[in-house]
Amino acid sequence: AELVIENLIKAKGIKDAIVIIHRDNVSVIVDKTELVPEEVAMILDIVKRESSKDTNNIKVIPKI
Repeated sequence: AELVIENLIKAKGIKDAIVIIHRDNVSVIVDKTELVPEEVAMILDIVKRESSKDTNNIKVIPKI
């Protein structure tokens, strides 16, 4: 599931992404220093659809 989510995010134009699925949480680290709200919404949509996790349990983390 992690690899599928990573590839879907990359297909939407994000250069690179790392997805870590824990029991109840998902962390997504993306290779961008800043994300616009539309990008965050797109990532959350992909993760929710593929992992069935609640939005409150998904963290999108930009690269520092």
